[in-house]
Amino acid sequence: MKTPSILALLLALSLTSQAHAEALVPGSILDLAPLFKESVASNAGIEMVHPYLDQVDADGDGVMDSVNLRFNVYPADSTTRLFGTPTRRVDFPRPCTNPGDYRWSEISAIKFLGGDTPRSHLAISLAAGCIEADAPYDYKEAYKTVVYSAAVDAPAGSVWQKAYNGAGMSNFDEINVDGDADKELVLGLLINRPDLPDGAKDLRTNALDASDGAVVFQVTRILTR
Repeated sequence: MKTPSILALLLALSLTSQAHAEALVPGSILDLAPLFKESVASNAGIEMVHPYLDQVDADGDGVMDSVNLRFNVYPADSTTRLFGTPTRRVDFPRPCTNPGDYRWSEISAIKFLGGDTPRSHLAISLAAGCIEADAPYDYKEAYKTVVYSAAVDAPAGSVWQKAYNGAGMSNFDEINVDGDADKELVLGLLINRPDLPDGAKDLRTNALDASDGAVVFQVTRILTR
């Protein structure tokens, strides 16, 4: 069973309190400015690099199991698609070993970058929760953050993807962090510290080369104690 989902569906997401706390921007307003740009030389005018998220419920139980990510490139004033970027599948996290009847999954945060480059970038956080079917019947949640990047200036361009299990997203920005001529993608991840009290978290900063996803640096620092 498939449930096609475009960006409009994201605006009506209902977040759990924990997932909402880890969302990139509380509320429902997304910055789509990076998706409107002159990216295709053969098409006159501005294009819209439109995100497409196809959420898949593989076993028909009403809980989404995965989401397929891609960009569809259109003239800004048209519904005629110029081309789509290669699709990549992302599985939702699975926090339970033997899940019981109560399960949920959702997209909890999303952000776009690449407004002045021939690539577009999407960072998305996924969350899931469930109750174990076996004693002591614990309720568990899990998180995953994924970066999807694609060339949007021509069909069949290069695509790369990074997945980070166990982490919600705190930020996703374009910053020149190494002093060269190009900006890097800087992804912040919220790392829970269950070994410490009071919901302690670290913040892991990942700097990635925008062209191929190569790691420029990764550093983890104390966030809350």
